Amino acid sequence: MSCGAQSDEEAARVKRWRSRPSITGPFCHHNLSCGEKARVLLIAQDKAAAKVSLDYVEGCLDSTPMLRQLIKERKREELALTNGVVIEVRAPTLRGVRGVTCVAVIANEIAFWRSEESANPDVEILHAVRPALLTTRGPLFAISSPYARRGA
Repeated sequence: MSCGAQSDEEAARVKRWRSRPSITGPFCHHNLSCGEKARVLLIAQDKAAAKVSLDYVEGCLDSTPMLRQLIKERKREELALTNGVVIEVRAPTLRGVRGVTCVAVIANEIAFWRSEESANPDVEILHAVRPALLTTRGPLFAISSPYARRGA
């Protein structure tokens, strides 16, 4: 069988295994091809702000003994977990969010992203990131403090 192909029996076995409780929740139930990484994109108004958010994520995981064991490696712009998920920082640009498969996307401080007049409008960035979630049917979380009544 090719990589990723399963017989009905194997698929049923995988479903039973996946029904067990997991501390990683929906991020374990992804449908990726061989060689693809399970990515969670963390996008903010710029990379510096996204790195601050990544620090918060790492701090939350590190402060809980059960979740601390998930941290495999911290790099400058990503946090690799032992379950194969990589939480990765990206800037909100049309080119920067394309070409990956994601299990989730977190659009942080989206009200402060560039508006329709800029080269990278916030609405277009969200349109560009949605195909990255199609394979996995992952969530898109858009969170922000209030700023303007326009945009995404």
